[in-house]
Amino acid sequence: MNEVKRTLLEFAVVAAVAVPLALAANALNPEGLSLGRDYFGGRDVSERTKEEVRARLAKKGIQILEHAAVLGLYNDPIYQDGAYTFIDSRSEAEYQRGHIPGAYLCDHYRVERYANEVVPVCQSSLQVVVYCEGGDCNDSELTAEDLFHFRVPPENLFVYIGGLEEWCSQGMPIERGARDSGDIAECPK
Repeated sequence: MNEVKRTLLEFAVVAAVAVPLALAANALNPEGLSLGRDYFGGRDVSERTKEEVRARLAKKGIQILEHAAVLGLYNDPIYQDGAYTFIDSRSEAEYQRGHIPGAYLCDHYRVERYANEVVPVCQSSLQVVVYCEGGDCNDSELTAEDLFHFRVPPENLFVYIGGLEEWCSQGMPIERGARDSGDIAECPK
């Protein structure tokens, strides 16, 4: 019995030291998690098809754009003048590896980091297109909800559910590194 008590005491001491250290490390890390945020947004991982994603977005009042419409915005000369905004909702590392040319980064899980730059641009855009990897990725949906809460007009807010996966499958270019870096490349195969 003494062995059990000793083991429990050791566990309590380790936990008492480890938890504050972990919380301090998270707080000091510029990429640390915001502990009060719901990172999962009630995602149902069984929703995998585009039709199910469309239905889920429609239920939330989020508009979608298909590839042809996204391509039309991308190729429209006023895109270069800032009339349309593309928002990549993936992580910074994924964004750096390749994103739709000219897209802004706004990772839902760290939206506070990007809001000051992205929100004013989105509020003044005719259309805002949010995308992530595509398929059952719901980061674009969560970022669109964030932008809605930051008062981006819902009638101007769209999710490209095909995402970067569909963009690349259609032979479209990507930009590597920072936004407007000029490092345009083909999508990796």
